[in-house]
Amino acid sequence: MALVLLAAACAANPAGGADPRPQSPAATGSGSEPAAPAGSAEAGPGGEQDSANGVSGGDGQIDTPPAGPDGTGTGDGRIGDVSGATPGDGPGTAGSEGNTDEGGPRSDGGGTPPSGSSAAGSTGGAASGSVAPASAPPIAEPGPRFPQPLGLTLTRIADLPTPLALAFRAQEPGSLYVALRPGVVARLRSDGGSADAAPTLRLDGDAVLDMTARVATGGEMGLLGLTFSPSGDRLYRSSVTRQLVSELWEWPVAADGSVDAGRGRLLLTLEQPFSNHNGGDVTFGPDGYLYLGFGDGGGGGDPLRAGQNPHDWLGTILRIDPRPGPAGRPYTIPAGNPYADGMAGAPEVWLWGARNPWRFSFDRVTGDLWVADVGQDLLEEINRLPAAEGGAGRDANLGWSDYEGSNPFWSNTEPPGHVRPTIEYRHGEDRRCSVTGGYVYRGSRLPGLAGVYLYSDYCDGTIWGYTGAAGAHRLIPTSGDPPLGAVLSFGQGPDGEIYVLTPNALWRLERSQ
Repeated sequence: MALVLLAAACAANPAGGADPRPQSPAATGSGSEPAAPAGSAEAGPGGEQDSANGVSGGDGQIDTPPAGPDGTGTGDGRIGDVSGATPGDGPGTAGSEGNTDEGGPRSDGGGTPPSGSSAAGSTGGAASGSVAPASAPPIAEPGPRFPQPLGLTLTRIADLPTPLALAFRAQEPGSLYVALRPGVVARLRSDGGSADAAPTLRLDGDAVLDMTARVATGGEMGLLGLTFSPSGDRLYRSSVTRQLVSELWEWPVAADGSVDAGRGRLLLTLEQPFSNHNGGDVTFGPDGYLYLGFGDGGGGGDPLRAGQNPHDWLGTILRIDPRPGPAGRPYTIPAGNPYADGMAGAPEVWLWGARNPWRFSFDRVTGDLWVADVGQDLLEEINRLPAAEGGAGRDANLGWSDYEGSNPFWSNTEPPGHVRPTIEYRHGEDRRCSVTGGYVYRGSRLPGLAGVYLYSDYCDGTIWGYTGAAGAHRLIPTSGDPPLGAVLSFGQGPDGEIYVLTPNALWRLERSQ
């Protein structure tokens, strides 16, 4: 079936409105993807809906958004609003403004911990006694700029509406796959490039998958994560439904990269109490296991106190083996998980104490795990979790909501096992408000960046690099016209080169001429 993305799909669910309908029934984790609710206003831009799998049909064309006065497209693409509202919350940023961090409460309770996650269950955690947030300690200013100009530029390679994640398939070195927030997975192909010139990309006419019928885009929801299995024969997507349920799906992938939308397998679900702090990043680690991040469930100040409850999936990064497990479980628990026996925490939990991990990645050389966690009112943080020290974040406690970064928040007592940030900065410093995690550069075209961790912030639109020298993080000058704008996410190709995703475009980091 030919699938379609229309630019209008970006506005199918007006910003700020969490879905008021009751939550969907618990998923079983088996069988084909269920149909979207009958009568849905988001049944798909083509008006056709396959009742067996909930995907929508169309005419096989993918349209880019209409250009604005500056040629960059209309609307700013922020997660809280795809219709062009004023800057504020970015992807995973809700809470950066403090009092505006309510999110969209569920109509069926909102204030109670999530009771439904499958296949394993998430019990939630009620708030316990807490103290007022303490004042912040002094924080060192950012380090100087790189001592030598690196000659970098950002090349705009595709116009796309709200791209949030990239995925690369080893069997298709000339292609990349992009997750668009409304629910479409599109493919771009390249000409292969040369030693002197980077590849040129073009957008395929057909979408690989179109899930707009069951993906919500209010609040901070949407199609949030995308990855292939290391063997390239499975595609995984992380998204949030209009019933405020996070889902992880798996599809088989044919040799040519095509996906049969009717053969999806639901691996797990998690009820979201609010429409913000959904997390949603998904990737495979160097150990071959699948990692999936969730925020604390939303609302200002972690009202459910989920962050310090390892029994709850909220505020964690999970690690699973996506192969079917015993007793009909749709996945298997790796034996090395810190709570594999389920006694002191949920078996799937790998690390905990996160507020909203907006992008995490593994260093391809060292295996270190880098986690960028969006802060509340004061601080943004990035944590480097060395593979050589505790297994790349195994049982790491990032501290939220007892601590916000290195600063006490609900408790003046540092939580046990708290991992202090590797990189930390204040809101308002260089106009920054909400961290966007990236990758350690391991490509060959930009040798001056070898081993540098690249990241950004939603509010300043600047690429930053962390060298590890004296804990300094330094600005990387880039050139480009038009300006980069808000950075929603990053991608890393099989060759280690870096891609940047902004509200209406996909860019590649390159050497300037």
